[in-house]
Amino acid sequence: MMQLYNEWLHQMVLLRDALLPFTNWQDVPLLITPTGLRHTEPARDAFLTELLVRQIRHTSIAAFARNVVTGASGPVGYGFEASGGTALPAVLDQPSLTAPRHLLTWRPDPAVGEAATYVPEVQDYYAAPRTLVEDLPPATPHPARSPPVPSPRRSPTGPAPPASRSPTTAPPPTSTSAKPCAATASLSVRTPPQATHPAPPPGPRCAPGLVWTQSSDVTLDATGQDDLVVLALLGRLYPENVTLRPVGRSAARTTADGTGPSRLVTLVDPAQAH
Repeated sequence: MMQLYNEWLHQMVLLRDALLPFTNWQDVPLLITPTGLRHTEPARDAFLTELLVRQIRHTSIAAFARNVVTGASGPVGYGFEASGGTALPAVLDQPSLTAPRHLLTWRPDPAVGEAATYVPEVQDYYAAPRTLVEDLPPATPHPARSPPVPSPRRSPTGPAPPASRSPTTAPPPTSTSAKPCAATASLSVRTPPQATHPAPPPGPRCAPGLVWTQSSDVTLDATGQDDLVVLALLGRLYPENVTLRPVGRSAARTTADGTGPSRLVTLVDPAQAH
């Protein structure tokens, strides 16, 4: 009896840990084998080790989540598909200010039949080309409407198994697949009075690579935009020293804003209470 109790207790611990990556943990279809959830133990050990000894990477969370759902590993990515649904970052359908930063949400979809991984367009953003925000042309705002941004679609990037998906719109802020024209079409850039920059060339154009700044703080106004448009913008910014602020709140530095000399302060609408 004691052995049965110990095994039951161990399975409960494995179940608890298997559901850690998900916001809607009660909806996640876990893979149960004849040994219960013991097949998750190697992936769980790697996941918990990284969680306890360093700042865990989103890709590690996605990899562990994939293992507990499918029982297999796959390419490094920020989300995955499995039979019966898709696991993608929670921020895709929640306000960027309040969405869990690294957790996934399981979205049931009976049409999904094969396993696949969602991968960022640029794997190493440190090596990606960059464009100074001061060199961008002035935007022509259209307050009455936001530029259309399609929802993420599954577009195979190659025939080699296991399949991977390359997004057509905004992934989480750490990836860079959103097109810069859609992200900046109706956004304005505010520079502080003390910052002087040469006038940018007229006319719209797309920024190659990731947008960043080496001067003083620069404010990007994304208020009034759809949440997916905000994600498209964040997907085009060099991630270091990016600060997300609700409009009307002070843009003064906090301990979470980093220590770099320059910031891209992105203003968004305050999260609505439900």
